Amino acid sequence: MAYPTHQQYADLAKDAYENRQVTKYGEKGIPIGGNEYQVLAVANDRFSGYQGTVYRDLKTRSATANPASVPNPRNRIYNQAV
Repeated sequence: MAYPTHQQYADLAKDAYENRQVTKYGEKGIPIGGNEYQVLAVANDRFSGYQGTVYRDLKTRSATANPASVPNPRNRIYNQAV
């Protein structure tokens, strides 16, 4: 199994903030950092701010889950000095 390089992880992490849809069968891959990927799954929970995307590298056929946490103003934790 081929593991993504550090740069590929960084490219996928950056792309995880895009509003992606699951790639349908037969559609071309999405170019990210010089590689072609399919989007297998997308999670976006507005309440908690969790956002994650599962990508499949079309060359190696390996899947990578790339969660990203998007700040949600309703769930902010404030630093309180005592």
